[in-house]
Amino acid sequence: MWERSYRCLALTLALCNPMSFADSEAPAKQESEAPAKLSIADFVRSPQVSAAKISPDGHYLAQLTPEDGGNRLEILEMENFTLSAAYRMRHGELITAFDWANNRKLVWNTAFNGGAFDVFYDTERFYIGRADKPELNVLGKDEYFLHRLPDDQSHVLVNAAGRISREGLENGSESLVADIPFSDTDLLFDRAGHTSLAIGIDNADLVTALWNSEKGKWTELRRSRPGKGIVAPLSYADDQSHYYTSSNVDAPTSGIYLNDLTTGDSKLLFRDPQVDIAEPLAMPGSGDIGGVLSYPGYPEYHFFDEHGPLATLYAKLRIPFSHCAVLIVSSSDDGRYALVSVQSDTRPIEYYLFDVKANEASLLQKSRPWIDPALMSEMSPITFKARDGLDLRGYVTLPKNSGNKQLPLVVLPHGGPHGVRDMWGFDQEVQLLAYHGYAVLQINYRGSGGYGREFEQLGYGRWGTVMQDDLTDATLWAIQQGIADPDRICIYGSSYGGYAALMGVIREPDLYRCAIGYAGAYDLTVQRKKSDTMDTSLGRAYIDDALGTDAADLKARSPVYNVDRIKVPLLLIHGGRDRRVPIKNFKELTSALDKSGKQYETLIKDEEGHGFYGLNNNIELYTRLLDFLDRNIGNKRPNIAKANLRSLQESTESH
Repeated sequence: MWERSYRCLALTLALCNPMSFADSEAPAKQESEAPAKLSIADFVRSPQVSAAKISPDGHYLAQLTPEDGGNRLEILEMENFTLSAAYRMRHGELITAFDWANNRKLVWNTAFNGGAFDVFYDTERFYIGRADKPELNVLGKDEYFLHRLPDDQSHVLVNAAGRISREGLENGSESLVADIPFSDTDLLFDRAGHTSLAIGIDNADLVTALWNSEKGKWTELRRSRPGKGIVAPLSYADDQSHYYTSSNVDAPTSGIYLNDLTTGDSKLLFRDPQVDIAEPLAMPGSGDIGGVLSYPGYPEYHFFDEHGPLATLYAKLRIPFSHCAVLIVSSSDDGRYALVSVQSDTRPIEYYLFDVKANEASLLQKSRPWIDPALMSEMSPITFKARDGLDLRGYVTLPKNSGNKQLPLVVLPHGGPHGVRDMWGFDQEVQLLAYHGYAVLQINYRGSGGYGREFEQLGYGRWGTVMQDDLTDATLWAIQQGIADPDRICIYGSSYGGYAALMGVIREPDLYRCAIGYAGAYDLTVQRKKSDTMDTSLGRAYIDDALGTDAADLKARSPVYNVDRIKVPLLLIHGGRDRRVPIKNFKELTSALDKSGKQYETLIKDEEGHGFYGLNNNIELYTRLLDFLDRNIGNKRPNIAKANLRSLQESTESH
């Protein structure tokens, strides 16, 4: 665990100016590229780089950058960091997953934007582009990249309409390798693409199977029921006779396993009993996993051999980046070059090229160079007990120079809600609120991901009940700690968080002074009938587990049917094209509020989906949001809540 007194140090690196990681003196502070005062646009605009990967031979860097409301794929020559080629799709079509097909070519799929919080909607178009010069081709439709063949520069493996095919990069020729055995399947290949591990859903069972190219068939290795754990493929070992998986089948939290292809034996390498693994760690150019990164609070590194080369490498990488999360995100095949991401709670992601042989690092890109870390607020992990004794964790972010006591507080429940959690790191929305003087409380309530499948399942069927109690208990904790002024607390969230914001002021009408619902699910019966989650069998099974199936119970836990208990002002935000949480939720809620004579404000953008994507729309959104907060909790409010809070605390403590 890192000491809290450490701060992330800025490096005095010009673009691609190397610095030895063996230097014993800490680097001096870099001059800020940020303006003295930050605007709302500075927080909500897209990062300069959203993803990056080194070519297999280390000669090129590919990166996704924003452009005119969309994005483009840039390829930079590493020797002098000059632009070699760039690709921009037709209007409205975004490049999503991209990868290197060989040393000079990249492949990618495209999608239409479904909203800032949503999945993208596939265009079924598969592209290939050259790195050394602009040259774009469409490989096919309804195809998805699966695997690069390091020993075959002319072909890649693709998912072509449910089949594994070997596709030619020059002429698009295809040859069948195998049928994909199950729906919703993750696939893992050895170096030559001969052996494939498939993990997917078959007749509602979670199945792991192995493809044997010599016998031409799949052999089932494991079968389990959903909810009893998941096995996820990670990588083949360098010896090609073992492979790594992450699994929580045998324990609540995920562990890293080394599996023998010949004997079928499986060996547990690491498991944290409290939290799931966030990232497996491996040496550059290697498939051998030698450690993991997890987030019990601050990021923690665990190495299987504390004196091995991986532990030594990460120790070297982290020396100039105290109190930061440092991660190798891409590397050349020979392990010479590694692309390293660095971030902290106050520092947006930065990308560095690390020359392993020369022991030198070069700053490539800052994702948000206009953000000055010195102006940002620290994000501190917290732990407390819910009313039933369950340990809960989260984070509190206090505005700089605020005095840390009796602050206006925004309770910010995350979306999802299941399988998702708040983590330590740079969060532009949290920092925007803190920059404007608001403390921010984030809680990983039961049902959140990251703390094991049993913790996640504690939230199934409990939307608006014990999950909501966890948020109430967190708010009371902040009051008891003296952090929050009990008369200046607002609850705000998006997606599930928007649902929780409305249920918060319904279940505890005297605890909060206002609520903001953004793309919230306000009628659970609508979610069961209209949400695009119901379009697949897997989605329908999830909704059954997450929400339950009893119609009367769904209404009892829906804000739409309980607006009579609301006492405070509301701000409701929604996109007209939202498919995940249809705008019918918003319309039914506002209709019910009108009938009850309740006070509320709205912001609707007909062209947006599940979460606003456009820059101008986001500027308007957060301008309205901050104005709403300022009017309701930004100034000292009348002392009307203390008596109600006292009785609520006594009731909670009696449980």
